[in-house]
Amino acid sequence: MEEEATTRGLNSEVEALRCRISELEAKEAVYSRSEKEFAERTEELERRIREANCLYEVSRLVADKGLSSEEMIRKAGRELLTSLGHAGDRQVRIAIGNHLFDSRPSPSSSLTFYCEITINGAPTGLLEVHYDKYPLAEREKQLATDVAGLLERIIEQKRTEKTILENERSFRTLVENSPTGIFIVQNGQVVYENPEEKRLSGPLVRLFRDGDLSGIHPADMERVEEGFRKIMAGEERNLDIDFRFLVTDPADAVPQRKWVHCRASLI
Repeated sequence: MEEEATTRGLNSEVEALRCRISELEAKEAVYSRSEKEFAERTEELERRIREANCLYEVSRLVADKGLSSEEMIRKAGRELLTSLGHAGDRQVRIAIGNHLFDSRPSPSSSLTFYCEITINGAPTGLLEVHYDKYPLAEREKQLATDVAGLLERIIEQKRTEKTILENERSFRTLVENSPTGIFIVQNGQVVYENPEEKRLSGPLVRLFRDGDLSGIHPADMERVEEGFRKIMAGEERNLDIDFRFLVTDPADAVPQRKWVHCRASLI
């Protein structure tokens, strides 16, 4: 009897241990799954951070006025490459017109994902992602597509800035060499006079700067005063008027009379 009781007791303990082991194994399985899920989520979060950083860095390139278009394109390609998975199996190439931005030739056996770069509706270039062993994930394709879209904006803005700069230079050259006197008044201050204006009628600037009408011929005074008042008050955006203007030269005893055609515009 005593031996049977001992056996039953041992069997109960063994069964309890088995249950405990099963519980621990179940908990270990849950822990392993949780650990795996945590690792996967951490990896996914790191990928998203890399992708977000990539898009942020590429988008802010256009704000760096010290970079040329070529330098911006190269930097954008490097940012994209470092944000893609499977380092060493990826290569980014960007072709704009006849210019190819690439770090090394692509292997002949590689596969390629293409993104077209379009400026003002016209195909301008390609962004290519080459890969060999590991196909591109959909998120990588989307990232490449987003970078291509940012490149379109960067290139378009740089071209616009270049056009504006060239137009400003052309305008300044035109104004500087104009046979017509030109001056600009801003907030009551003369901010610009071209050489011809300085030569022809420097004192005329005082009319718009100080409201000085002393050089205006008395017969034209009322018309000039009214036109000056309206344009300075913003009642009219353009003033087109002819009047006589007396220029006092210290070398001449008698003031010189000049006919002036004045065209003023609010800008």
